[in-house]
Amino acid sequence: MPFTIIVTVKRKAGTTPQQFRDHYNNGHVPLVKRLTGSTWPKHTRQFVIRNETKPANPDADKTSNEVWQSEVLRGSPSNVDFDCLTTMVWEDRAAWDRFLQKFYEHSEEILADELSFAEPFEIICVEEPVTTDRD
Repeated sequence: MPFTIIVTVKRKAGTTPQQFRDHYNNGHVPLVKRLTGSTWPKHTRQFVIRNETKPANPDADKTSNEVWQSEVLRGSPSNVDFDCLTTMVWEDRAAWDRFLQKFYEHSEEILADELSFAEPFEIICVEEPVTTDRD
């Protein structure tokens, strides 16, 4: 049975959404993929759509969510406190364990890179997806 985790990743203060996306896609993912080798999972990233707005406070940090508001169809943009929803899927729990072993071998380098562009985050184990298709 596949083993899946999800992560909500928030960009580091002082980082624009584009800088965050660029480093995640072109720096962090290739680094971790190279260091973990054949244990690398299916890795999907969905970035929150953020639009540059004119903040009420003219002194607002130009990289803040006050300036870069999330596009929300229901609810408040201020409630969206992450920038990317990441899903990682391994063939099974044993494959996850092999990945973790490789990850821990290189954890200092990986975690240093994470903290260069993102805030610390939780890793959440989830069940298999339940899908309802169109008729």
